[in-house]
Amino acid sequence: MEQFIKTMLGRSVSLVRRMAFGQSEYRSAAFLASHMKLFKRIVLRNPQHVDFDALLTRAKRVGLLVPRDGATSYWQNLVPLFPNNELVFLDEPGWGRADAYFVVGIGHNARHALEKIDAMNAPCYVVEETFLKSVAPGAMGKDAKIPLGYFKSVAYIMDARSPAFFSGIRSQLEHDIDSSYEISAAERAAARRLIERIVSNHLSKYNCQPVRIPRFSRPASRTVLVIDQAYRDFSVALSGADDSVFMQMLQCAIDENPGAQIVVRQHIDKVSRETYFSRAPLPAGVILSNDPSDAISVLMASDAVYTFSSTMGWEALMCGREVHTFGAPIYAGWGLTRDRQKFGMRRSRARSLEELFHFIYMRGARFIDPESSRPCTIDRAIDYLVDGRERFLREFGQPV
Repeated sequence: MEQFIKTMLGRSVSLVRRMAFGQSEYRSAAFLASHMKLFKRIVLRNPQHVDFDALLTRAKRVGLLVPRDGATSYWQNLVPLFPNNELVFLDEPGWGRADAYFVVGIGHNARHALEKIDAMNAPCYVVEETFLKSVAPGAMGKDAKIPLGYFKSVAYIMDARSPAFFSGIRSQLEHDIDSSYEISAAERAAARRLIERIVSNHLSKYNCQPVRIPRFSRPASRTVLVIDQAYRDFSVALSGADDSVFMQMLQCAIDENPGAQIVVRQHIDKVSRETYFSRAPLPAGVILSNDPSDAISVLMASDAVYTFSSTMGWEALMCGREVHTFGAPIYAGWGLTRDRQKFGMRRSRARSLEELFHFIYMRGARFIDPESSRPCTIDRAIDYLVDGRERFLREFGQPV
């Protein structure tokens, strides 16, 4: 087979320059390359590891690289992350005199704020949403009938250097996973309990879909799931994917699983955005599934999963499924997945599922109760998502 995916680690910008960007989200390949160069220059001033509890204790004033209305709409649960800090929002008086800054989302919308941070030579850190996010995806926010509360994130993770999806910079999370830290027996048991709780409750990144067996389920045969993703999504673009990578991934799934049922799982946001597999005819016999069943039910009806960098790859690991990765998601490279990229010394040690869960959910994530807008435990966040899904489906009905 022709050269598959050139490794992205450390060379994201050069790969991005060769990609054809058509959507306005990226402006141009040159814009994206310069944008990521700016972002790297800012975050590489930071140490590899930051104790954010200590930092937020010291910092009297925290500047957010979003306008105030952004923190009360899309990122509604952002403010409770900083209960003891004075918050100043982008372009408000006093914003330029904060003790620390946080950027939420590193796309082109952050360019104006990042240029200001760079000029001030100010410390800036990353906040991103985690694998457990909300009841409904943000794309449904276009429906004015759906209350904004259904879009509130239950968890965020702070990082000194990078979002976990951008492999061009080694994130604090990746560094911590690759460290010599060994989790205790109690931490391992807690991780196992929470993994089982998430899977048994059929929780995923988004949780507005009914829990039911998918239509493609064929228990007597091997089923291989190929995960679609939003077309030219910023996280996918920064990982070096283009249309050909997704089609090559599908071909690998077909070639490596003769006689299996091949199912392409469309992205949940297929209504408002193109996806990679919605743009081209699929080979004969491949099923394109837009089944509205929840992600865990879909994964439990599958034997193997092929993904570029989707969250569903991580969820598949929690479900005990065989996972093949073609990008550099944070859960790849630790001995749990069958990876097409080479990670070398970037991810040099093996980690168990419980260890990865501990670093991502228990050590890194900060959970917020959307009802009280206060910090909470992961168990409370799980309760909220379970109850929220039930309320959502009662209020808006079961999709068909």
